[in-house]
Amino acid sequence: MIVIGVAPGLKALSYSVIDLAPAIPVIIDKDVLLGPRIKEGLVDLVKKAYVHYLILDVVFERELEPIGRDPRPKAVLAIGPACNPKEPVEHVSAVRLMLTTLTNKFKVPVVQVDEPELKRALQPAPRESWLRVSNRLLSEPLDTDEHKIVMAVVVGLAGAALYAERCP
Repeated sequence: MIVIGVAPGLKALSYSVIDLAPAIPVIIDKDVLLGPRIKEGLVDLVKKAYVHYLILDVVFERELEPIGRDPRPKAVLAIGPACNPKEPVEHVSAVRLMLTTLTNKFKVPVVQVDEPELKRALQPAPRESWLRVSNRLLSEPLDTDEHKIVMAVVVGLAGAALYAERCP
């Protein structure tokens, strides 16, 4: 199974693509999508969301593309808390809507992951950072400690656990 974890936002959006087929999860891809300052107005917000849409559309197409005669791999999209906690709720909601549109195109189920579900699914030890949690659960430690990337990875890992819990 492939899980795409996303920490949404217009100012910054981070994503990770995790392959859960091996015994221990492997990171296939990860990135932070940044853009210029957002001016006031709906047109600028739509343009910014559309850029994120186009990039993620390519990520989905590349990662979910059928190999040979094999059917598409089972995949799920996990959408977590905002990439930037200071981002306006309206911006995060707009990106969540855009992501839902994208999942309809690829027929991928969506798991919404909030902060309490992250903690419940990944069960961090007291004072354990999300970086340590992700490194504990992955086959290889992350090559970055950037909070935005780490957030997308833990969202993906938690989303996979919650999806398995809900749809055994």
